[in-house]
Amino acid sequence: MRNFFIAIIAFVFLSGCGEKHPTKEFIGKCIGKWNMVGSTHKGIVIQRFGKGFAFGEKNSSDFTWTLKGDGDGLFLDVDGSHRNGPLGENHLDELRFDESYLKSRWYRFERAK
Repeated sequence: MRNFFIAIIAFVFLSGCGEKHPTKEFIGKCIGKWNMVGSTHKGIVIQRFGKGFAFGEKNSSDFTWTLKGDGDGLFLDVDGSHRNGPLGENHLDELRFDESYLKSRWYRFERAK
């Protein structure tokens, strides 16, 4: 019985004690629906596997994202037909965390409830 507990403790220790890789943690926090601050009728939906879409009151447009990093940390580099979509031209080029918000150059988004 003692050897069994020692084996379990060794397994937990060797498996990294459940540490998450920063990349997976960042992407995991981003996945989901984000409303533009102050509006539930405009926002973005970030999906798995590098896909997503921006939505407005009357239309929506698809985009793709790639995880990148620089001296300021990780961010989602966004590209796609959204550039002429509901959020305007080139206003959604990258998304970064700002406390509990996601922000682009022009907008801030909050997690939809």
